[in-house]
Amino acid sequence: MKKYDKNLSIKIIFSMGIGLIIIYLILNQFSKVTGTICLIRGLIGTPCPSCGITRAIIAVLNGNFIGAFKLHPLFWMPFVIGILIMLNRKYYKLILIGAIIVFIGVYLVRMSILFPTVEPMKYNEKSIINQLSDKFNKGIKLGKWQMAS
Repeated sequence: MKKYDKNLSIKIIFSMGIGLIIIYLILNQFSKVTGTICLIRGLIGTPCPSCGITRAIIAVLNGNFIGAFKLHPLFWMPFVIGILIMLNRKYYKLILIGAIIVFIGVYLVRMSILFPTVEPMKYNEKSIINQLSDKFNKGIKLGKWQMAS
C-alpha cells in the first residue's frame, strides 16, 4: 500500500486553487470584452447547447422554477446524469450518449424557435468574430485595405 503524502495533497489543493483563480481572471476579462463567459457565444456569437443553464440554476435557487424552464428546459439534467452515472457506472457511455442526443435535440428546437431574438438564445453582438468583422468592414470603407495598383 502507498503511504499517504500530506504534502502532495496540499500541493494539489493549492495548485487547483491557483488554477481556479487564473481561470476566473481570464473569464472575467473575456466577459468584459464579449459580454459573456460562454466561450462559444463570446467567440462566434451563437449560443451553445447549454446556454442558459447557469442562469436557470440560479433561478431555481431563487425559487423561480418557471423562469428556470424558460432559460433552459434541461437545467436539471446534469444533476440527474451525475447521479445515474454514480449509481450505475456500467452504462455511463450509454447515459452520456443519450444525454447528448437529448441536448442537441432541445438545442435545435430552441434555435429554430427562439434564435436570434429571445434571451438566452440571442445573437451576441459583442462576440469576437462580430467585433473583428466590424473593424474589417470599417477598414474597407475607409480604404485602408485597398489593393495597390
